[in-house]
Amino acid sequence: MKVVKNGVKRTGRQNFLCRACGKQFQFEYARAGCRPAVKQLVLGMLVRNSGIRDIEMVTGV
Repeated sequence: MKVVKNGVKRTGRQNFLCRACGKQFQFEYARAGCRPAVKQLVLGMLVRNSGIRDIEMVTGV
């Protein structure tokens, strides 16, 4: 997997690009909701019919 720099976000953080899959990402996210692990947890809870307020209480996002 080849990762290269791919510009800068408006917030001033470095953006990276994976040459294998074409996905853009950041190594460190400013907000907790942007982290891939938290995002998967939230989506899993939504699929299981949890409410938005319940998800906020569990994840702190």
